[in-house]
Amino acid sequence: MNIGQQAIEKWGPEKQTLTLVEEMAELTQAIIKWIARTEFTDVPDNIIEEVIDVEIMLEQFHLILAQKSQSYALDYGLKKSLKLEKLERKLQS
Repeated sequence: MNIGQQAIEKWGPEKQTLTLVEEMAELTQAIIKWIARTEFTDVPDNIIEEVIDVEIMLEQFHLILAQKSQSYALDYGLKKSLKLEKLERKLQS
């Protein structure tokens, strides 16, 4: 069992989902401050830390969603591929 699954089992899927939302809000706030207060050059340490926090919680959220839907992984992969193809078409036009 990986560490993300251990965290879900210890604190529960609802708590971990709320933590994801909190981490995303913290990243959003850090990005806004970075853009508003700097020349948008060097990436500050707090941005790096917030990105890591969001990524860790997103990994757990994928596990939570996969537990709730047998088709989640397949649906996710298909929809992500379609969105990437759409982006590629936009870049080529």
